[in-house]
Amino acid sequence: MSLCLPPGSTAEVSSIELDASGLLLLASYRDNSNRLWDLRTTRCLSQRFKGHRNVNRHFIRSCFGPSSSVICGGSEDGVVYLWAKSGSLVGQLRGHAPGLSVSDLCWSPR
Repeated sequence: MSLCLPPGSTAEVSSIELDASGLLLLASYRDNSNRLWDLRTTRCLSQRFKGHRNVNRHFIRSCFGPSSSVICGGSEDGVVYLWAKSGSLVGQLRGHAPGLSVSDLCWSPR
């Protein structure tokens, strides 16, 4: 299985995470996108999680939320982005100082 983008793209994978079921893989790319992969079929699903910035300075991570129903992603603009599993943006968590990136995050079990 390859986590490549379509032919002609040069984006790098910045992180990967497996969902709780072990059937979906979330891949973060340095082209401002996150994509879901179905490990049973080894195909990229149609959802695109966009809005965050991930191109220059850091390897930005994304993760699954509780029950893998939400995707959460860091960003070079200092905002944490929340997407529904369908791909729609459902929230933004602001509060970091200007110029700082959110490069890693995880859900608290409490």
